[in-house]
Amino acid sequence: MSTEADIKVMREAAAAEADAATALLELLGRDLALGASGVLRCLLWTLLSIFVAGVSLLLLVASAVALGLWLGLAWPWALLSGALAGALVAAGCARLARERLHEADLSATRRQLRALLASFAGEKP
Repeated sequence: MSTEADIKVMREAAAAEADAATALLELLGRDLALGASGVLRCLLWTLLSIFVAGVSLLLLVASAVALGLWLGLAWPWALLSGALAGALVAAGCARLARERLHEADLSATRRQLRALLASFAGEKP
């Protein structure tokens, strides 16, 4: 009789955990819907940073090489200065992308996920 009661308790616990997981997925969906604008902006800034980094790197390297040759510098120094300028532009765009992603922080989902993991471990959230 005790085993049947234990099995019933385990089934109820499993059903409760499944309900919690379903609620967590629903909450994640709602959080993503609320943060869709921030996520889309992040993706756009990321794509822009990749494009700008590539284009500016090519242009800056070409102009640095031309300027370096015109000033009488060795071409490796001109390439390094152009690469540094391109990296600074890419870092600025990546910073903007990170700020946009921070706007969609999904804090409610993270809080519920911690509670679900705590319940899996047998602890109170």
